Amino acid sequence: MIIPLSITRVPMANGFTWYKNAWQLIQAQPLILLLATGWAIMTLMMMASLPFIGAIASSFLTPMLAFGLADICQKIRTRTPVNPLQVFSGVFGKQRNRLFSLGVFYATVALGCLLLSQFIDGGRFMQMGLGVAEPINTDPELLAQDFASNPIAFFSKHPTILALALFQIVTLTITALFTYAPMFIGWQNTNASQAITLSLISIGRNILPILLATILTLFTLFGFIATTTVIAMALPMMTYFISLFLVLLNFTFLYAISYTSYYNILSTSLNKSIQASVTAAIDASSKASESDENNL
Repeated sequence: MIIPLSITRVPMANGFTWYKNAWQLIQAQPLILLLATGWAIMTLMMMASLPFIGAIASSFLTPMLAFGLADICQKIRTRTPVNPLQVFSGVFGKQRNRLFSLGVFYATVALGCLLLSQFIDGGRFMQMGLGVAEPINTDPELLAQDFASNPIAFFSKHPTILALALFQIVTLTITALFTYAPMFIGWQNTNASQAITLSLISIGRNILPILLATILTLFTLFGFIATTTVIAMALPMMTYFISLFLVLLNFTFLYAISYTSYYNILSTSLNKSIQASVTAAIDASSKASESDENNL
């Protein structure tokens, strides 16, 4: 019997459980998760630095590496032997074709944003994204002062920065909305369009626990920033290394909480789907028995 999957709502308080479980995953295998996340980030950065195709090529790899990190989290949860190189399991595993098709969608969105940016800054940002133009070379302090004095005039004066900001907002939003898509492809054998749909439904039906988890994550991020500030004042020579570590830890935590939330939502949904299917089968069997008795 094929059991249809229906994504269910989980209590808002589960957001705290996701947060707690994500830290437990990191505490269980901190070195493996930090190394895996570091390799994923470096791989995407190296791909993004390629001329002409960098911005698009990194989009192809994003869902593959996201699944690889989720797969490592899964193995840590089930206490299965794992190593950091398994972050590339989505690149070389049996799911790579379907993950690649999801990457095509990511790349299409990225390319579309680059093309639309021409209407904002005349194509300067697109040229930067394709690696055929030099990055913006302006003093960050002067930019900050300019923005603080008049934000509207700032973006009129620096349209390429506006294009960059909008590109980041759109791509981050798409990435957030499709957070669960690589996991649905890898473990539920869905195609790209089904995975995207299930990811959107999962987020839409569980927006309250997701908001709670997001708030907790933001507090954690502020804690990281405060820690970096204190260390910078006490040990200025260590600021760079501590900042790098905390950035890596933050990304590791984001991937971990993506997995713990997915696992909780899916396991709850599967349990309810199984219960509903069993109940329906029992009801159908009872009705069939009653019909047979009436015929006698």
